Amino acid sequence: MHIVLCWELGGGYGHLVPLGLLATHFLAQGWRVSLLCHDAPAAQRLLQIESLNYQSVAHAPAPTQAFPHSWNYADNLWRNGYWHQASLSANLAAWRQQLLALAPDVLLVDHAPSALLASQDFAIPRLAMGMGFTLPPCPPSGPMPALPPWFPLPSAALRAREWRCVTHINHALSTLALAPLQQIGDIFSGVKRLLCAWPELDHYAHRDEPELRWYGPLSDQTQHPAPPWKALNHPQQRRAFVFMDAQHPMLTTVLSALAQRNYHVLAFVRGPSGPVSGPISAPNVHYLTARVCLWQTAQMADCTVLQGGFGSLYPFLLRAVPTFVCPLHLEQAVLAERLRQRGLAAGVSHLSAPTLVAQHLNAWLDEGPKPGLTQASFAARYSSALGQHTAQRLADECVKISLST
Repeated sequence: MHIVLCWELGGGYGHLVPLGLLATHFLAQGWRVSLLCHDAPAAQRLLQIESLNYQSVAHAPAPTQAFPHSWNYADNLWRNGYWHQASLSANLAAWRQQLLALAPDVLLVDHAPSALLASQDFAIPRLAMGMGFTLPPCPPSGPMPALPPWFPLPSAALRAREWRCVTHINHALSTLALAPLQQIGDIFSGVKRLLCAWPELDHYAHRDEPELRWYGPLSDQTQHPAPPWKALNHPQQRRAFVFMDAQHPMLTTVLSALAQRNYHVLAFVRGPSGPVSGPISAPNVHYLTARVCLWQTAQMADCTVLQGGFGSLYPFLLRAVPTFVCPLHLEQAVLAERLRQRGLAAGVSHLSAPTLVAQHLNAWLDEGPKPGLTQASFAARYSSALGQHTAQRLADECVKISLST
């Protein structure tokens, strides 16, 4: 059996690492496994999985253009190049060419809508895995629901934004002699969706899809070392962990606030090609030079301030570590607001003014961060769920679906 794993949209480690986990399980069962993405050499450097066939798919980037914030899943696609007809058509053709050449027996994607569109007529099992943001609710009729949780959006406007994207997609599909979509949710028609989340971590308020199964987050931190708090010999200090991008505008504010309150801070500051040093120098702030095991970090931390990446959040929520989310973009901001509404984390919006962010963060620190009852209940409910166990269950489910189709 040959399974092809696909990744198209998104950044960071949140898509490649889960696919790598599953690739390891499939390879162990004797399957032939290929990974198709935009930058195969970078994927190989990150995953370092022998016997995995890394393949790059040609990508025609759309011209740079600014867009307002997304209202729904169709807007996310629109912002990611689907607005530019020539690029979209070229990219769908490239995905189809590569997939036809690889001739998979099974297709498994993580945030790769172009792979699903280009393979719509393949007579093979097709599966899509991911969190709520990348696997939105698919109502049988009408537009997909609004994404922003801060204000209501009219259905007619959502439908109009969806239809403009459908029109571009259908033009590209017609050049490949593929069937047109009736609505954006048809991208997932005939696709088995595997939600790697729990309802409390969903980007959407609710789903009326009883057939969906929640597998839980998919991540394996056991390959990384423990955080070096003990070796750094600050035993009396409270411990704070920070995970943010180097270009985050609030990074200096976050680090300074924690340092001034005498926390022993471990900071993973992510640069373009790996961790970098941060903007402040203080004896109680230590910058990591490599990734650490987030499970062990969560066991040792008294609080954490995170940018809001899905894979970095849930280990701390599972350990009931007081968490403040300082998002950088919409996906993280939506999840941060859902977590705030559900009593699982504190935080701000990605649109909050720097003074307001500082005000909320300082108030949270001055109160003495502690988990609320909701977070403690969440941790008790899911505390036994570890990413590597989820990977095994998900891989077994993929095999079961593949063999029964």
